[in-house]
Amino acid sequence: LARDGERLQAVRGAREEVAQAYFARNAADWGRVRALHLPEADIDAAILAAAGEGPFDLMVDVGVGQGRMIQLFADRVLRAEGFDTSRHMLAVARASLDDLKAKAAVRFGDAYAPPIESRAADLVTIHQVLHFLSDPPRAVRASAELLRPGGRLIIVDFAPHQLEFLREEHAHRRLGFSDAEIEHWCAAAGIGALKTVTLSPHKRDALAVKIWVGERR
Repeated sequence: LARDGERLQAVRGAREEVAQAYFARNAADWGRVRALHLPEADIDAAILAAAGEGPFDLMVDVGVGQGRMIQLFADRVLRAEGFDTSRHMLAVARASLDDLKAKAAVRFGDAYAPPIESRAADLVTIHQVLHFLSDPPRAVRASAELLRPGGRLIIVDFAPHQLEFLREEHAHRRLGFSDAEIEHWCAAAGIGALKTVTLSPHKRDALAVKIWVGERR
């Protein structure tokens, strides 16, 4: 059993390395890659509407990427922190957030062990991150721990789909998530009052985007 566990961890580690290599290749044009999906403007507007007006004292963005979520919420937060395991993406984020450096900071950090104090945030976002991870529920639990009671968790990801090419060409570990999965993981992490928004694709080969919003009990 121990050897089986070691082999499983080795496989997971190899897959995580594939994802990191993908991020390294695509850091500079990450916006172009995401443009293959639904229009970002539609998604951004829905995220802001789902989050509420705020203001939020501290926002934490898990898997900050190029810093888009911090930019999106800049007018609704007093402080923002983001972290990522890709140093290439962090370089892009620092450049894109230069005008916000008085209130925003990004650093190296893992979704499974966030480099942020527990119960410090009143808004945590996980934007298009879970489908890259080997253990999404673990990341949800770790993210929930960052929230103070009443703090808000926002998860944005794809609805279940059958686009297998995303596994090999874009390092996706999971082909979307069902409401039942996210609801179960959030409940186990102490997140309640979950609300769901579905953004259906405008064309057949696009991906439906889901927004799940809940509060820390």
